[in-house]
Amino acid sequence: MNDKKILKLWKKLSQTQKAVLYSYLSFYMNGESQSLDNWTNFSMTVEAGADKSTAKMKKDRSCYMPDPTEDSYEEIVRLRWRKDHFEWTPENTQKIISVIQGIDRKVNQMYDAVEKTVKFLQSDAIPNNRIKNEYSIEASLTYENCETPIPTADEEMLEHLYDATDWKILPKVYANEDRMESREDQLYRGLNWDIECFDRPELEHIKIPYYVHVLFVDSFTYTLNDMIHMNPDDFMIDLEINVDGEKIL
Repeated sequence: MNDKKILKLWKKLSQTQKAVLYSYLSFYMNGESQSLDNWTNFSMTVEAGADKSTAKMKKDRSCYMPDPTEDSYEEIVRLRWRKDHFEWTPENTQKIISVIQGIDRKVNQMYDAVEKTVKFLQSDAIPNNRIKNEYSIEASLTYENCETPIPTADEEMLEHLYDATDWKILPKVYANEDRMESREDQLYRGLNWDIECFDRPELEHIKIPYYVHVLFVDSFTYTLNDMIHMNPDDFMIDLEINVDGEKIL
């Protein structure tokens, strides 16, 4: 199935269906065996609203306010995301565009960092053939501001947002001694991810990166109202180098 067909199917999924899918994939990627019966029961449970935050939202809709004495921080974050309402004023739109472009620069810098590291490891500056022949590189990008409050989130909420985000699902960049796939393939740049909350006439003239879509839609954590106050410079690149399975950086 090609990328366009996958994106078309993705658009048809509800937020609950996406949550179910991500939960299943998380089980699968963690190596936990899930029988078909278990998966069916799990799907029915989530769809029925057994997840507390989903059940509360279905029962009380927008009236429900998170209770820190009863709800886990994951539930508080999810409820906060679902209740968020963003005003697409010209000022806010420009802020959104600026942050999108800033994050996209960071994502490209992540790819550039891996590319430069590959060139260095393959250069004459590294005389050790073992390193040249048996290395792997992984780069990731995370939002690291958990100490400086923004208008929509204090320090505690910023920490909750970070902890509730499954950073493993955000696109990363990989390379090893054999190959490094293209920027377009690794960062899914062949498609414009202008769907769901980014399906707006105000954004028709820009391309929405996959990273931005995953962080602000599929993660169910950071909101568009958070986004306009986020500094792209607070997105930090983490570069990991392994040689023969042993981490050296």
